[in-house]
Amino acid sequence: MRFEGAVPLVHVDAYRMKGPADIVELGLDEDMAGSACVAIEWPEMVEGALPADRLLVRLDHASDATRRATLSAMGPLSARWLAAVDLGGLASGNPQ
Repeated sequence: MRFEGAVPLVHVDAYRMKGPADIVELGLDEDMAGSACVAIEWPEMVEGALPADRLLVRLDHASDATRRATLSAMGPLSARWLAAVDLGGLASGNPQ
């Protein structure tokens, strides 16, 4: 798997969305099917519109000053992507 060139980043705050139909209405389904990286806050609001194979990034408070990121592959393609990305050992749980 190779990653070359710039990838558009689309940020979606789905907090006020009423459901999966809002994703289609805004054309975000096309972004998700294309070559963009679509980062969705509050994904539970639009769960039905999300691809089954996706990368889930969860941010939690480790302390008042730090956050803990947990990356989970939700399918085979996202698992291959996560395995191919060098996160300094973070993907394997072994920070360097």
